[in-house]
Formats: sequence, structure tokens, C-alpha cells
Amino acid sequence: MINRKIKNRNIVLFYCSFLFLQAFFGATTLKAEVMTNVKYLASFNTKRSACMAKVNGFPVIENFTYSSGTISTGFNITAFVENGNNSIELMMGSIDPDDKNTLYSDSTCELTITRDTESSSHKVTSLILSVDENRHITASSSSNYHGSLNEKLVDEIQSSESKEQELYRAGREIILSELPTWSWVNATPFSEDYLPQTRSIYKEIWNAMRNRDIKILKEIADISSREMGVAEGVSSDTIFESYNLPKNILRKDLSPINLDWGGYKIITYCNGRVFRLAKGIYQNSPLRLRDSDGDIIFSYNPYFSIIDGKVTLVR
Repeated sequence: MINRKIKNRNIVLFYCSFLFLQAFFGATTLKAEVMTNVKYLASFNTKRSACMAKVNGFPVIENFTYSSGTISTGFNITAFVENGNNSIELMMGSIDPDDKNTLYSDSTCELTITRDTESSSHKVTSLILSVDENRHITASSSSNYHGSLNEKLVDEIQSSESKEQELYRAGREIILSELPTWSWVNATPFSEDYLPQTRSIYKEIWNAMRNRDIKILKEIADISSREMGVAEGVSSDTIFESYNLPKNILRKDLSPINLDWGGYKIITYCNGRVFRLAKGIYQNSPLRLRDSDGDIIFSYNPYFSIIDGKVTLVR
């Protein structure tokens, strides 16, 4: 039996949803230190299906907790992409993985990327999964399926992850431009030599969570908060608070789970330049808060890069 229902959703998912609302409902009223002139925005629309989207390997959104399989939302991917080639992926399947009859003839999943400025919005690509007359999932309705100048041929090669979750995968490379050079772009790809240092920074964050030390957590997340602020046109303080980390850390009824390395492994993104520790099919973070009943209430999933030989929190 496969269970795609994720109680502790990736912090990136919450973050992106929050910032999409900020971007379109009042971000311009917030005082920002810096702002990039170009934003890359994504819209995610699903109908009667289970669906997940990834950008450069980052699991940016999914609808697994929605029993209807139908949602429509959007988010800003600017801080997760770079100049040049970037990858996007969609994975779709039946709402109930144990009941193939919950994949319907009108089931769809769509990820659309646009390039936005203050005065214009231009579609970069659309990746679309739908069901054909033989009840097979296909990506044939995607924009420029065979490729164009800035979007390459759609590939429908199935990954081990998609097979494990009984989802059908499609992906493509897209070419983006006019982006800042984020800290992770020129990072050193992860190697096992950096595992002790990685565990050390996780322990530092865990201790700060246990001690309810917001100042230390804010300092560790400084690069991430500043760069995300640039991408969104909001302050770094707004970014840090958007995770709900400070609010949950200060709750006296919550405490971090024991820090145990068993079962956790390094998951890499962006050709190894970004990484984190995760466990299990749902990539659970070791940095989770539970209540007195032992229920997990909050999960903090930071991403790291190796910058000048140091493991650094970048997202």
C-alpha cells in the first residue's frame, strides 16, 4: 500500500505559497532592500489527480493531501533557478494509489512558468499531463512538445521515484536569463568529505531550536533570507518570519525530536550544488518539532551548499 498523504509538508511548499500571495497582494507595500527586475512565476493546476512538481529537483508543490485532487495555486521560483539550463518535472497518478479507478478521463496536471516584469508577463513553458483515450497518462499537450528555442524536448523517462510512488513522470529543460547569481550557483558539489560538517550544522540548528534561540537561527539563515528577499522584493526579516519557524520555536509545548542520524541520507539538487539530509520516501527532515503527545507539528527543511569550503544554509 502506498501512502502519499504527507502530514509534514516541505517548508519550501509553505514558503512559496506565502510569497505568491505577497507578490500579488501587497508585496509592493513592504520595504525591500533589493529587488530583481525579472521574476519567474509558476502556476500549478490539477484536476482529479495526484500531482507533484519539481524545479531543478526541488519538490516545490504537490496536492497529495487534497482528496478531490483538484487545486489551483501559484508561487515564485526565481530563487530556485539560474541563468541557462533549468529542469522542471511533473508527476501524476490516480488520487488513490491503491485504486486506479480514481484516475479519470479528465484528470490533468499542469505547470506553467512565466517570465514577469513590472510591465509584462511572457509564458516560458507549460508542462501538461493528461489522460488519453486508452487511459494512459501522456504529456503530449505540453507546449512545443518537440522543443523550441527556450524549451527543450519533453522527456517521459520514468524515474525510480515516480515508479515507487506509482506516478507518471514528464520533464524538460528550459533556458532562463536575467537572474542574479545566487550563492548556490557557483557552489562546490557535495561529496562525502563534507558529511561531518553537514551533520555539525544540523546539530547547531537543532541546539538552537532546543534552546529557542531565534537569534542564532536567524544568523544561520541570513544568506537564504537575504536572497529570497531579493527574489521577492521583501525584507529578509519578512522571509525569515514567513517560515513560521520563530513562532513555533517559541511554543513551550513543542520540542525537537531526538537528533538521530540513522536512516537519513544526503539528497542533492542542482547537480549536487544544493543538498540536505532526509529520510524515507517523503524526505523527512531531522529538524522537526513534536508536541507532548509525540505528534509532529512542524518540520524545518533547510537546504545547504558548500561555499568557500563551508557548508552554508542557502534556502
